[in-house]
Amino acid sequence: MGASPKSVTITSTFPGQDAPHVEKGSWYSQSGTQLLASLDSSPTGLTEPVAATRLEQYGPNELKFQKTPAWLRFLRQFNDPMVIILLATALVTGTLTALGSHMLPDTVVIASVVLLNSVLGFVQEGKAEGALDALRNMMVQECLVLRDRD
Repeated sequence: MGASPKSVTITSTFPGQDAPHVEKGSWYSQSGTQLLASLDSSPTGLTEPVAATRLEQYGPNELKFQKTPAWLRFLRQFNDPMVIILLATALVTGTLTALGSHMLPDTVVIASVVLLNSVLGFVQEGKAEGALDALRNMMVQECLVLRDRD
């Protein structure tokens, strides 16, 4: 199942992010020969010393995942124009209630709707993040590379 020079598959931009002669995002339109030249590689693979140097220079070729803190996920639920409008309305009706108006039920209903919406969104986003974690755990974490091939 070795790759022949005519069927080289490159699945990473490593180390091409620093390659000045290839536009970012245009890797798909390059031929295998152009990609190998852009990445300073060859169909026979990298030598061990070159691979070690690139590993030191660019770091490991791995996907990085950061889990969003729960408090940030909850606060993001309030970053929606409709929620902001509802919060402003609750603030206005709350102020009017404090000034003697009889709008307390309106204020409570609006604040309750915003809070319920935020809690439901937070829970849904947590479930979606859990599903993504499950998918990440199913991903294959290995790849086949060519080294010092003659």
